[in-house]
Amino acid sequence: MKLRIKFSKIGPLKFIGHLDILRYFQKAVKRADIDIKYTEGFSPHQIMSFAFPMGIGLEGLAEYFDIEANSYDSLEKMKEDLDAQMAYGMHIEDIILLPDDAENAMASVQAAGYIIRFKDALPFDIDKAISDYNSKDEILFTKKTKKSEKTSDIKPFIYEICKVTELPAGIRTNIKDKGLTLSDDDLYVLVNASSSGNLNPKEAVKCLYELENAEYSENFNLLRTDLYTIEDDAFISLGAKR
Repeated sequence: MKLRIKFSKIGPLKFIGHLDILRYFQKAVKRADIDIKYTEGFSPHQIMSFAFPMGIGLEGLAEYFDIEANSYDSLEKMKEDLDAQMAYGMHIEDIILLPDDAENAMASVQAAGYIIRFKDALPFDIDKAISDYNSKDEILFTKKTKKSEKTSDIKPFIYEICKVTELPAGIRTNIKDKGLTLSDDDLYVLVNASSSGNLNPKEAVKCLYELENAEYSENFNLLRTDLYTIEDDAFISLGAKR
C-alpha cells in the first residue's frame, strides 16, 4: 500500500541538505517501527521517494515523501509514532493512504507556493510593483550562467503573485503558530515546479526589482507553503485526501 507523509521543516533544520534529510527519515521510520517495504536484491533499501527536495536554507510548511508499507494498524498511530522521532523544527503534519495507481510524489508536482519574507524595507512600493507586473503581457528575464545567458518570458511560469495579506487567514495563522513572523509587505508567489518548466521563486522576486528599476538584493527568506498537482485546470495540494 502507498502512503504519503506530509511534514514541515522550519528553524535551524533549514540548513540541512536533502541527502541528510533522506537519511534522517530512513532512521526515523525504523525507530517508529513502521512496516515499510524494501527493494529486493543484494542491497535492499526502503521504498521512499520525496516530492521536491528542498534547497539548503529553505523552510517548508508542507513537504512530502511517499513510502510503500506492508501493513499498518492506524494512520493516526503511525503519525504519532513517527512524529515522536522528530527533532525540534521537524513535524509530521499528516499521513494519507494513496490509491494503488497513484503517481509518486515526485512525478505529481506541477507547482509550488512560496512566501518571501523580507528582512529589510524594500526600495520600492510593493503594491505598485505588483500592479506593474499584472499590467505586463510578458516578463522578460535574462538568466546568466558562467558560459552563456538566455532571455525568455517567465510570466507563463508565474501562476500567482500577491501580498501575504491576501492569503487565506488559515495559512497566515498556521505560519504564526509555528513561531514565524510575517510583514504586510511580504509576498506570496505560486510558480511552475514541473520537470519541464521549474521556475526558481527568486527569479519571480528579481523581476519585480527590475520592473521598479531597483538594485536586486537577496534580503529575504523563502518559506515553501505547499506543493501542487494540476487536475482539471485546478491546483490540488499533494496532501489532499483522495
